[in-house]
Amino acid sequence: MALAAGAFSMQSSELAKTRATSPALKQFAELESEEQRAVMQALQIVGVPVPSAVQLPAEKAEMLRRLQAASGAEFDRMYVAGQVAGHQELLQLHIAAAQNSPTPGERAISMVAVPAIRSHMAWLQGVQGQMRG
Repeated sequence: MALAAGAFSMQSSELAKTRATSPALKQFAELESEEQRAVMQALQIVGVPVPSAVQLPAEKAEMLRRLQAASGAEFDRMYVAGQVAGHQELLQLHIAAAQNSPTPGERAISMVAVPAIRSHMAWLQGVQGQMRG
């Protein structure tokens, strides 16, 4: 499940690198995309099998399709909303994994991920608030 949440975050961020209208969102998208790739590489290093293509759940695939069809300010709002929801999901998954993963490597990766996810959420929620006015 964390792989699917991470894959959605990475795929939507790849799209946002070119489609977002806000330079700050483009910068965040670049960071998020790189970070998700790094997490997947770290998981592979500690022996977690990571498939080359992660199947998105239907809900996330639909969100990605809607993002692909959006443009301008609508794209920015949808991207931020998707990232907020995705980071909330990632936070819960990594908190659980930090406590319950079967290997020390997986627990360590999740322990490092939790504060980064919280930082991203604070930034994203601030941007979301500014978009609302």
